[in-house]
Amino acid sequence: MRSFEREINETQEWFDSPRFAGIVRPYTARQVVEQRGTIRHDYTIAREAAAAFYDRLRELLAERKSITTFGPYSPGQAVAMKRMGIEAIYLGGWATSAKGGTSEDPGPDLASYPLSQVPDEAATLVRALLSADRNQQYLRSRMTEAQRAARNARDFRPFIIADADTGHGGDPHVRNLIRRFVEAGVPGYHIEDQRPGTKKCGHQGGKVLVAQDEQNKRLNAARFQLDVMGVPGLIVARTDAEAANLIEGRGDERDQPFLVGATNPNVPAYKPCFLALIQHFHELGVAELTGYLLYAIPAGEHTVARGWLERRGILAQAAQAVASLREGKETSIEAMFDRITTRFLDAWEDDAELNTFGDAVAEVIEFRSSEGEPVETSVDDWRRFAARASLYSAREKAHELGINVDWDCEAARTPEGYYQVRGGIPYAIAKSLAAAPFADLLWMETKTANLD
Repeated sequence: MRSFEREINETQEWFDSPRFAGIVRPYTARQVVEQRGTIRHDYTIAREAAAAFYDRLRELLAERKSITTFGPYSPGQAVAMKRMGIEAIYLGGWATSAKGGTSEDPGPDLASYPLSQVPDEAATLVRALLSADRNQQYLRSRMTEAQRAARNARDFRPFIIADADTGHGGDPHVRNLIRRFVEAGVPGYHIEDQRPGTKKCGHQGGKVLVAQDEQNKRLNAARFQLDVMGVPGLIVARTDAEAANLIEGRGDERDQPFLVGATNPNVPAYKPCFLALIQHFHELGVAELTGYLLYAIPAGEHTVARGWLERRGILAQAAQAVASLREGKETSIEAMFDRITTRFLDAWEDDAELNTFGDAVAEVIEFRSSEGEPVETSVDDWRRFAARASLYSAREKAHELGINVDWDCEAARTPEGYYQVRGGIPYAIAKSLAAAPFADLLWMETKTANLD
């Protein structure tokens, strides 16, 4: 087993190399070597492209420059991009979705295609670039020195960042996906923090995030697979927190400062109210709205929710909308339903007085200060603390200050069970910093190109 131990030492040295400075690996070199087997594969194209691509990006970072690129729709476009002097290529799943395939219909960018589809498409790009490189080499070999000097060679190395979406599942799925990309010759991969199955395109609403530890696990699984294959691939950690307003769970402390909850305990929870509204539409004769049948809200809770809807005038607005629909004044059921549910949401958020726990406490501190009451901390100091504090730490600190607030994030959960969060650039920064030790590049996806 001397060769086995030697390989462990070599792998550890690779871990400790400047290339991976600052990278956290919650596994050992031995665990990596144990999974390599004795019959070794060599992934020359991906390995050499990853090393060269990384070095080029470091050069650009030192110069405070970047590569402006786009996503090709075909292998021919990828070759054309390289001939134009564009150094890197982004292969987005949007193109895969839009084109469809032999077994997939064209559609929106929802990552609803099989795990293998983007790697298969990436393979065609890499193959085209390698073919272009061979053709160039052949043609240049038949030129004179003067002809070669007059026509610069193009760099067809596959500097590609490919869309790995949400990883398509748990650790085994992420590892399988990365393996396929490496086998295709792809050196870079972006992994986003959306929930599989509810993934949305960057500009669409309704994004559901995963807890930060889940995103870190995805990134870690990708790194582990790359280490097993001996490829220094580039992992891009993408967050959609700038535009998202939902999250799958509330268990990770780094997400908790951005959870929003109801501060008015006298308002019924969001879920029964929303389902009661759907049921009301159905009872008014809109047969297509039957989603409430999937749930089992207790009769008493339904009565309370319906009473709130009636007091806020939402039921009356729904009845008017249905009447307009029957008279042909409404364009569609979907448009009508969206308009009324938006009014419901605004009314519920207003009555529930949604807020983060940190801001709810800050309002108490601000009120006490305005009343001349002594407070042990300023609003600014509290906000700085609460911006990164877990719910446990924030509650303990508030208790020390003698502040108790009604705050319930469970009341704001959607029928699907998702928690509501306050998306935005601060949240995106927090999630990116938490992912940084497990990634090589960070990416904040935005709903629009305008951040003003």
